[in-house]
Amino acid sequence: MRLQHRKDATHDLFTQMLERQGWMMFDTHNLSSFVDAIGVKQESDRTRVVFFEFKSEYATKARREKHAGLHARLRRAGAEVVMLESVADVETWAA
Repeated sequence: MRLQHRKDATHDLFTQMLERQGWMMFDTHNLSSFVDAIGVKQESDRTRVVFFEFKSEYATKARREKHAGLHARLRRAGAEVVMLESVADVETWAA
């Protein structure tokens, strides 16, 4: 698998914010054609697994849509895929 070298400016901040909310985060940004991170969190009745895509609010439309096919395939398989673009997105989603 070819390594992807671009890391969104928001990546580390969003990861830290989610970890403070109890998420165990696995960084996958350097895997070509994959999501930026996978989060796992134990909830009262289940273990929740989420595929995260982190984008800067200034990202171009092309960068936002880059993995649209992957996201659609994951969702069809029943996976939860979340795109976060701002601190407010993380705070609202994680609440």
